[in-house]
Amino acid sequence: MAAAIPDHGLAELPAYQPRQEWRLAFPAAGRGALLRRHPELFIEQFPSRLVFSLYFDTPSLSDYRQVVEGLPRRRKFRLRCYPGSTDHSVYLESKARRGELQLKFSAAVTGLERDAWLRTGREVDPAALPSWTWAPLARRRPFFATRFRRHYFVSSDGALRLTLDEELEFGRAGAWRPAGRQLVLELKFSPARRSRAAEAVAALGRPGASGKYRQAVEHWGAWPLPWTW
Repeated sequence: MAAAIPDHGLAELPAYQPRQEWRLAFPAAGRGALLRRHPELFIEQFPSRLVFSLYFDTPSLSDYRQVVEGLPRRRKFRLRCYPGSTDHSVYLESKARRGELQLKFSAAVTGLERDAWLRTGREVDPAALPSWTWAPLARRRPFFATRFRRHYFVSSDGALRLTLDEELEFGRAGAWRPAGRQLVLELKFSPARRSRAAEAVAALGRPGASGKYRQAVEHWGAWPLPWTW
């Protein structure tokens, strides 16, 4: 029998990287000016890299519908890897939302090598995953995917993290479509830094852009097809 799924109560928050996140979208051509004019003087934290994410959902797309309905308690599961980088792992990630608080769990999948997985799409052995994921993933299948290039920045004192995603594409059943020339900015911070984050985001625009999974579903139409390689 699968272990009980954690409720992400307050006692468990440190293990699940609690944070808040605000998202904005801009024309892709404005990336350089966007950061140069910002008073936080964001600096590059890591070299940019490609990101591939494969999202799980139920056949009725219940996770997607919870996002559309704005439910304060929801979660999603995905497999993520970084093609072309020195990191050859494939990660299972779970992101849960509790009001404004976001909880993220990430762990490398044992025995799954990135390039082999991207070539063959070998199914993940449930035994290689944390036991609390068995029950929710038994009801879910991989339907939609995203890929993009991510740039990483941090404020001079490390209190605020910022990512910029470009060259975004949405995938379904192994086919891909470009998302258009948009740039997605995500500002990530601890709850204790909320006031400062609000000042930082005011210099950029108004947060509220849709997440990539929701965009992928709506780009293709809410009609799930099993992912193929």
